[in-house]
Amino acid sequence: MNRSIYQFVIFILGIELIVLGTLEKIIIYGVKANNIGDSYQLFIQAVPSRIWNITNYTIAGGVLLSVIGALWFVVGLIKESRNAG
Repeated sequence: MNRSIYQFVIFILGIELIVLGTLEKIIIYGVKANNIGDSYQLFIQAVPSRIWNITNYTIAGGVLLSVIGALWFVVGLIKESRNAG
């Protein structure tokens, strides 16, 4: 049962990283939107790629942790069902 807490924590941490990365993208867009309007090409030119990549890495890390936590949970359930049966 203690192991399931770690699985849950890793899964929730992944979800939080996804939300954080998305919030970072919204904040970056909100700061630059007044200057460039609705043109996505101007937006991409105005934001340095290394800054935009930070948010991409945050979201990718969150997806990775969420998948690891979920898979760990599923594998644990399968092992428990095999041991019980």
